[in-house]
Amino acid sequence: MLTWSELWLLIQHIMPVYVIVLGSYVLNKWDIILPEHGPGLKSWVSTLGVPLYTFHLLAFSDPYQISFQIIGADVIQKVLALLLSGLWWKFSKSANIDGFIAFFMLATLPNTVLVGEAFLKPLYGEEIQGSLVTIIFLQSLIWYNICTVFYELRVVLQDLKEDSGQPQDVPKPELVLSSRRNPTSIPTNGEVLDTNHLPMDEDCEDLESDILERFRSSGQGVDDHLSRNSQNQDPSTHEIQQTLSSPGKCYLLDRGVDLHADAVERDDVGSQNAKIRFIIHKMLNRLKRVPLTYASILGFTYSMLAFKYHWEMPYPVRTSVELISQGCVGMALFLLGMQWARSGQDLLPGGWRALLYGMLVRFAVSPALMLIASLSVGLSANRPDLRFAVLQAVLPQGVVSFMLAKEYGVGVNLFSTAVVIQLLIFVPIAISYYYVLEQI
Repeated sequence: MLTWSELWLLIQHIMPVYVIVLGSYVLNKWDIILPEHGPGLKSWVSTLGVPLYTFHLLAFSDPYQISFQIIGADVIQKVLALLLSGLWWKFSKSANIDGFIAFFMLATLPNTVLVGEAFLKPLYGEEIQGSLVTIIFLQSLIWYNICTVFYELRVVLQDLKEDSGQPQDVPKPELVLSSRRNPTSIPTNGEVLDTNHLPMDEDCEDLESDILERFRSSGQGVDDHLSRNSQNQDPSTHEIQQTLSSPGKCYLLDRGVDLHADAVERDDVGSQNAKIRFIIHKMLNRLKRVPLTYASILGFTYSMLAFKYHWEMPYPVRTSVELISQGCVGMALFLLGMQWARSGQDLLPGGWRALLYGMLVRFAVSPALMLIASLSVGLSANRPDLRFAVLQAVLPQGVVSFMLAKEYGVGVNLFSTAVVIQLLIFVPIAISYYYVLEQI
């Protein structure tokens, strides 16, 4: 049961967050901090702060306390969130990868580090320490990196889209009608005739009218072109003219004539499998430059060795990591205040729609998915594990989700609204869930 003193302790943990956010808001509104200061702060947070923050979470948490049932429940919850996102993407006309990423992050990244321990330990005691460590491990090692993969995939897809939309300075292609004896080339005014399926007799008239229409639009008749060198015309050219005018002879391969477009080169990226391989290759190349990935692997490796062999990190190194990770949280909250002040909307950077959407996903969809996942792996309602799993899914949106959104410039207003407002209103909602779960 959460006593008044424990509730006050929780409020004390939350208050510094609002001191930093409101301080940043005021400094930006008074133009003491200018918008041009933002990129440098963001670069520091994304390049140094977030990686060391993640390393700190992993390196100083005991991996041998993890609960495999909690791992199963958490993984299943994320899979269910991905399935819901995928169904929305498939069947919604307004679906896009930005919405896919936003839904997944809103449903799966609670603020376990900042308020989880302060809120959950007074309710369930030290018995949940292993479960708490498990959630922190999974977030830091897997889910932050999965979200980074999604963002990098979005960047790659956007680059491909922009590349395909750029006009290219290439010569106008020609329709090449070639026999085994002598090729004849016909300009097509920049258009490419699809010859993947050669027409049979019944399609001959459509083929002829289509070709003639292309030449009329280019201001040149097909007969003029074919007869331009009529004195040198050989039987193969005459055969082509007859083929275009004779329905019974329209199947060109039977006449020994190949019809193909050879001016526009189609490379392997055009095929589906090659395109997927290309996207994966490009995305992996981008991920190799993301510091968060290396910090996660290094932090996990160190924790596995340090807690097994009882290593102590040298004091200067440990203190440096702790200071930078704490500074990262403070700087991220400062950027949150900057975003709030510069959004053009005094109270809600993302507007009411973003607020309601974030609340629906975080406070309704997320715990519902976690309840289904927890029951599916056999977590018992008689033990605090199930209640802990569901209640931690009701915690407000994590600050790291805003850091990632800020880094990639996607959903910044949505996540700034979610982090600030949800942190303010989550206590009565979470306590309501607590009392409901106690009745199970």
